[in-house]
Amino acid sequence: MKRESSYCVKLLATRSYLLPCEGGYLLIDTSYKNDYKRFVHALEKLSFRLSDIQFILLTHHHDDHAGIAARLASECDARIIAHEMEVGPLEKGENELPPPLNPRIKIIYYMAKLSGGMTSFPPVILRDEDFVVSGDDDLLLRNAGIEGKILYTPGHTKGSISVLLDDGNAFVGDLTSNAFKFTGTKHRPFYIDSTDDLFDSWRKILDQGSKTIHPVHGKPFPAERLQFYLNQNETT
Repeated sequence: MKRESSYCVKLLATRSYLLPCEGGYLLIDTSYKNDYKRFVHALEKLSFRLSDIQFILLTHHHDDHAGIAARLASECDARIIAHEMEVGPLEKGENELPPPLNPRIKIIYYMAKLSGGMTSFPPVILRDEDFVVSGDDDLLLRNAGIEGKILYTPGHTKGSISVLLDDGNAFVGDLTSNAFKFTGTKHRPFYIDSTDDLFDSWRKILDQGSKTIHPVHGKPFPAERLQFYLNQNETT
């Protein structure tokens, strides 16, 4: 059976992505620390095993992305890929969050915190065999058999990275969001480290040929819509 160019592991509030690579799959982001059993179940529904995961690319350090990364890396013997500016927070296992984008998100934050989220996660200690990138990287993924590249896309966090495949599919972590539209974020993430960096990163993934945007929160959407919201955000 022919392998697809990507697979989505959909959980309650997050989406992780599997990209075929040599010897198995690269996993983009994990989920919350309490989602391990849900993740394994979702993986099995896609007919995958934990042992299929060869790499784990973390778009950034927050608990909804790195919550089960340490456990998966250990159980799968997978190599982690992260940006150098995310290494410190990953090894501390603590979220570094700027102020919420607006009051509605502040309410969501406190509700999530009361339920045990939005605070910390099991520390992810990078090892000698893991990969730490410092900017754009056009070789690492290709050497692993993936036709695509890593782009440095700060804005949500200082060390956020995205994956852009040659076919135009962009996996962007929390660089954008397509969920909880009542918050009025206009595809912005709930938390923004730098608005200027965020919009520069939007332009970057658009200029480099993105056709479909795959966020962690919400369904994929056409890149043209991101351009539309970029224009809107720049005028508000």
